[in-house]
Order: sequence, then C-alpha cells, then structure tokens
Amino acid sequence: MELTSRTAAATPVKLSVEQVPAAGRARFIVNAPSLARQFIVDWDAAKEVQRPWNELIEELGAFSATIPDRLILPCGMEAWEDNDRDQGLSSLLAENSERDEVDWGELARKLAARPNKRYCISSDGELPSEVPDEARNLLDTLTQRALEHVQARVNGDIIANNESLKFLTWQFRRSPAPLPNMLLKAWDARSPLFNHPFVTHAMNWVLVYQGFGRTCRTQEEERIALSRIFLRDVQSWTYREETAAAAFLLSRSETAPLLLERQDVERLAERVIIEFKAELGTDYTRFNYAPFLLGGLLRWRLKEKNALVVGQDKLADELRDAILKTRRDFARNRNRNERFTRAANRYDPLLEQLLEELEGQGSNPNLLVDLFDV
Repeated sequence: MELTSRTAAATPVKLSVEQVPAAGRARFIVNAPSLARQFIVDWDAAKEVQRPWNELIEELGAFSATIPDRLILPCGMEAWEDNDRDQGLSSLLAENSERDEVDWGELARKLAARPNKRYCISSDGELPSEVPDEARNLLDTLTQRALEHVQARVNGDIIANNESLKFLTWQFRRSPAPLPNMLLKAWDARSPLFNHPFVTHAMNWVLVYQGFGRTCRTQEEERIALSRIFLRDVQSWTYREETAAAAFLLSRSETAPLLLERQDVERLAERVIIEFKAELGTDYTRFNYAPFLLGGLLRWRLKEKNALVVGQDKLADELRDAILKTRRDFARNRNRNERFTRAANRYDPLLEQLLEELEGQGSNPNLLVDLFDV
C-alpha cells in the first residue's frame, strides 16, 4: 500500500479486522479518514515473505520498550580508611583478627556504612582495587570465622546474636557460598514460634529476607526464594520482608526476572498497588520498597519484550493509575507536615520517571539506583 505523496504531519490510522464465520480469511481494513484513503488487504494477491518475524519487526522499526539497568551498588575506599571520627574497616579487621571474641557488630556496622554512597564491598561482591592484600586476607580469615560461628549457632552448639550473620550478609555476593541456603532454611522454619536460631523476635525476619536478597547469586537460589515468597498471599506480605526481598532479587540480578511467569508478575504488581494505596494520606514512612519493586518488575521485559506498557497492557494501566493517585496526594498535601514534604520531594520525580518507563520510554537507565537511594 503506497501513498501518492508525503504527508506533512503524523496522521491517525485506524486498523480494523472483520471475520465472517466460515468465510475464510479475515479482512484487514486500514482507514485514514484525514487522507480520504482506505486500504483492504488482498490476501489472494499477497506474496509471502520468507523471513523470520523478529527480523521483519526490527526492520520496520517496531516499538521497543526501555528496560532499567541492573542495580549495582558501588564500592569505595572511604569506609576502609581511618578518619577523624572513627576507624576504617582495615584497622578493624587487623584488631579483631587478634581477638578470641570478635566484635562482629562493629565489623557489620562498618560494612553496612555507605559514605559517599559507596560500600566497602559492591553489591556484586567486588572490593576496591586499592585494598591492600593484607586487608583482603584478613577479611577472608574473619569471613571464615564468621561462617563457622553462624554454623555453630545453627547446629545448636552456641547461643549468640545475629551480628556475625549481619557481617556476612553485608558482603553481598562476596559472602560465603553456603550462606544463601542457610537463610532459605530459616525461611522454611517460619512459624509463630520463630523456630530458628536466627529468629528470636519478629524484627529478625528483616535480616533473613533482606540478607538473602543481598547474598543470593545463583538462578536456582533465586527460583527457590521466589517460590518461598509466593507461598504467602500478597495481602499478608510486609514491606520490609517479602516486598524488599522481591525488589532486591529483580533489581540486582540478570536472571531472576527471567524466572517470572505472567501470574507471578500479576501478583507482584498487585502488591505494588496495595502498598501505593496503603500510603495515601500518610507520611509515606513505609513507601521504601513499593516503587523499587515496580522498577525491578519492569525488568521482566528482558523475558517478555514490551511487557507492561501503558495502553497495551491493562496491568500497566493499573500501575500507572496507582502512581497518578500518589502524585495527586503529593500535590494536594505538599504542606501537610515536614516529614510528608520531604517524602513528596524525594519520591515525586522518581514516580514521574517510573511513569515514563511504564510508557516504554524511560529516560533514566540508572532509575533503580536512584530508587534505592531515595
């Protein structure tokens, strides 16, 4: 189908399909009223193009929705080095290597510190190149001691707090390979009695869920974790446990989004909408992980190209509506109180960028990093 002259501007075109029962091929009608033209596909005169669909679609310049880049939290030397206020990790490792009783809490706090938005160890488990060999060796030695300490707790040989476990989880993917599986076993032991040495009160579940999200590194571990998360109805999730763990998995991994099926995506989106709705009219103190999970969920486009695009997917429309309601809440109540104003100022620009992503036209590839930092 060809036009006799070039159009001066974009012109609306309507495509309709008609199928009469038992009448053979469907009729495709392309109608452009403003051009006073109508085309009907003539199947009998058509010639079959012997090329794969993906090549043809690419050649025609088909729409391709953007995908947020994978989240990688960088490392730096700031927390390794001593400063005027406190010791760096290098000094702490040297001190504790000589002790019979390691101060796991101090070591864990240093690993969790993020001066200038840089950890001691990156979320991919990398160390800064400037770290001396001696400090690397001390870290390896104390990591092995921490793993033995945690294993002794699991075996019932000792009773202790979770500080050595925190020390390991804040090493992200550099943590010992057995650790994610140990955390998964704690998930399996979940009950009102908290029947696991890692969990002596409810707040310990935050460490178990988020610690797994930090340390998980294989697709099989991701598969098991997602199956455990989905065992609980999304209505029963808590934002710092299941929502956070799912957000970590989808945002930090190349493989976790590939494990999702459509029904999984629908459940995750339902949870996002639940948490957006729950914060309307509040100070948004529990809003940390819902936008983050939504950003990670958009990485399902690695598996299903152009998924969750507004106007093409009802679920994307529902997510857009949830964002718009939140932004209206921000606009109407900007001066509600200082805490609310700070939250609105932090989240509103990021919600605008999430809307762009839902439209398939994201402009910030580092959106997941920004959502983590909010």
